[in-house]
Amino acid sequence: MKLVNWIIGSALFFASLVIYIFCDKFGVGYWESIEKWAQTGDFFGGILNPIFAFLSLILIVFTLRQNQKALEQNKYALNISNTELSLSRDEFKNSVTALNSQVEQSSYQRFETTFFNMLSLQVEILNSLSFNSKSLNSRKNFNEENTVGRDVFGSILRWIDDTEDESNSLRHYDDFQSAENQVVGHYFRNLYQILKFVNNSLITIEEKTKYIRILRAQLSSNELGLLLFNCLSSKVDDGQFRDLLIKYSFLEHVVLSTIAYDEGFHVSIIKVFISENDINKYIKRDEHGDIQETAFGKHSVIQNFVSSKNIM
Repeated sequence: MKLVNWIIGSALFFASLVIYIFCDKFGVGYWESIEKWAQTGDFFGGILNPIFAFLSLILIVFTLRQNQKALEQNKYALNISNTELSLSRDEFKNSVTALNSQVEQSSYQRFETTFFNMLSLQVEILNSLSFNSKSLNSRKNFNEENTVGRDVFGSILRWIDDTEDESNSLRHYDDFQSAENQVVGHYFRNLYQILKFVNNSLITIEEKTKYIRILRAQLSSNELGLLLFNCLSSKVDDGQFRDLLIKYSFLEHVVLSTIAYDEGFHVSIIKVFISENDINKYIKRDEHGDIQETAFGKHSVIQNFVSSKNIM
């Protein structure tokens, strides 16, 4: 700003100086001929034009330098702004990540809370079970058993066991489900709901497997044995329950034993018969006959059975 004032002051000074010199030399007045007017114009133009041009050049150079400084300042300010914007993006990203983490943690906590509440309900249902003549609506209590809780599953396995024709076990269980569903029907329905809840949750497959194993660890050998029959029964569903058992190898620890010279197995220490065909319903194979999934996992009895049939 000082340079601009200096240039303006210099222009006025030189213009005044030239006018003063002219008036001092030639006086003040009007010329009588056009030639003298032309000469006067040439005098002022010849002296002032170079001075004004020089001052204009200085002003232009000054303006360019000011513009350059302004551009550098703008560039610096833009860099600072970009840096701040980048920091803001990083902070926003970190905030989003933290928020997502909180949401995931909250969701995971809700899942765990629901899972263990369902598990507690399952235990309550288990403890409320009873098998006796009063609890059976239409079937005879052949062995006159009076059991509660986990012992109920042993009573039902003995109930469906046919000493005369053991191949009738699954048909007997169908009859039991039709007539006496109130004994353990709600137990298996709640068990299915727990499996479905874990399977449909948004946690990883590794975490799903972990919680399914926690659930499986709560079941006794007789519970697993009766579950095997339950998910073969036509009275239960269209195979959805059995599919979940297969997916998570839920029957890996069921008690099974082979029968010499017979195409079947004994389930549980009660030794209730089940056919090879029914066992195969828990094994999924591809079009080439290779095993894809099995409800029995690494169960040694089933692995030996599969090997002996040259399926693997």
